[in-house]
Amino acid sequence: MGRTPQIAVSGSVLRWARQQRGLALEVAARRSGLADTKLEAIEEGQVSPSLAQLQKLAEVYKRPLIVLLLDEPPTTFQALTDYRLLPDTERNAYTPELHDEMWRAIVERETYAELAATLQRPLAVHDLPHDKGDPEQLAVEIRNLLGVTGADHKRFGCGYFRTTRQDPFGCNLP
Repeated sequence: MGRTPQIAVSGSVLRWARQQRGLALEVAARRSGLADTKLEAIEEGQVSPSLAQLQKLAEVYKRPLIVLLLDEPPTTFQALTDYRLLPDTERNAYTPELHDEMWRAIVERETYAELAATLQRPLAVHDLPHDKGDPEQLAVEIRNLLGVTGADHKRFGCGYFRTTRQDPFGCNLP
């Protein structure tokens, strides 16, 4: 059996993808099956990963393989605002789980929009605040929009939205 070819990649792109995913080098190395020193050497541009290793990194970083082949990290990437209350030093240091939830929400929204278009029904547009004001006030407005009381939120927590199967976009889909 032949060896997997080595792929010349930009270490800065791999570092960017890892950091955007919110993974420490050690965690990314463990999840991808690489030694910490090997991943560090790849990110420093000292060695090139094999195609199999690059595919595994793309899977771990939840990025298409083609993104990891860019010459330099994207400069137009717009991270979503995180309205959780965090210490200033950790603000916008997204967890991998939060990244997953943001992508899941985007995919769900696109699915609702596609279904609404297929069924020829308008997609409800809600006027949410766009500024980076008080996160507590924003949370209250979103709960009001979804019809969730403070008691519901405390009683059910985050699982409430997954278990009620609410239609947050007002498509009235069957």
